[in-house]
Amino acid sequence: MGSPRLLQEPEILSGPQNLMLTVHQTAVLECIATGHPRPLVSWSRLGGRSIGVEGIQVLGTGNLMISDVSVQHLAVYVCAANRPGTRVRRTAQGVLLVQALPKFVQWPQSLSRPPGSSTIFTCMAQGVPEPRLAWLKNGKGLSPGDNIWLTHSNSTLMLAGISAEDEAIYQCVAENSAGSNQASTRLAVTGDPEPLPAPRGLQAMALSTFAIQVFWEPPPYNGDITGYVLHLRPVGG
Repeated sequence: MGSPRLLQEPEILSGPQNLMLTVHQTAVLECIATGHPRPLVSWSRLGGRSIGVEGIQVLGTGNLMISDVSVQHLAVYVCAANRPGTRVRRTAQGVLLVQALPKFVQWPQSLSRPPGSSTIFTCMAQGVPEPRLAWLKNGKGLSPGDNIWLTHSNSTLMLAGISAEDEAIYQCVAENSAGSNQASTRLAVTGDPEPLPAPRGLQAMALSTFAIQVFWEPPPYNGDITGYVLHLRPVGG
């Protein structure tokens, strides 16, 4: 008879590597262990949390396979090689990062507005990592300007004092490292122009018996104003 094999401490020859995947892909975390007697391989999440069972299986050599990954699978995974019947063990860990394409949770609505009015488009998107938002007008990048405001991390687009030139297809683009998505809306400029707001802070100051000085603040949206007409009338007239 041959001599019995000496006990060999558990050893992990190849542990899990850090992975970055997109949702619905398949993750395989490797764990190859040796020792005598043959160690038992088990998996957990960092902190002792269970890895769950749905869509998860341990392959013959101890590798962990997660099919159809989702953002809920994002975690640090720990592979443990245990000597049977004892508490002797060796561990290795790897990080599974899961990215998700941007998905719109609020789409901008198509609108019809008269000339001179204002309008607001809003879009909101979710994803992992957090998506960045940008706007296009007829396929070209849109930046803040005289009558264009972008606020709330570009989730809100406001157009003030709109004119026929503002009639277009507007696109909200959400982008992160997993990819991009876009939502389109249309602004139609129709109907009679809205009356322009009156000047603010109107004041008059007498300079002499036959001359006065009148001054005011222009309204906030004055893109269509080219001049003012001042009407005078006698007191009581």
